[in-house]
Amino acid sequence: MSNSDGPLPQWRALAHGGPYEAVAQGVTWRLWYDASPSAGDPHPAGWRLAHRDALDSPALVQAGDGNLVEVLDTAGWLITH
Repeated sequence: MSNSDGPLPQWRALAHGGPYEAVAQGVTWRLWYDASPSAGDPHPAGWRLAHRDALDSPALVQAGDGNLVEVLDTAGWLITH
């Protein structure tokens, strides 16, 4: 995945297997996997991405076959574009 605006952010695992955090343009982002969304969640099970200060409003990250490298790259691209 190319990024004409510069390198993708570097993700840091907060625990083994996630969640992950990255800083882009002064904003800290969190990425995590939700296997069992709560009732009323607008998203199916999958990877969530949100500002660390707004974890109650995540976006769903859809990344091909869902391997971790692809998920991290896709999330990085989303937060830099």
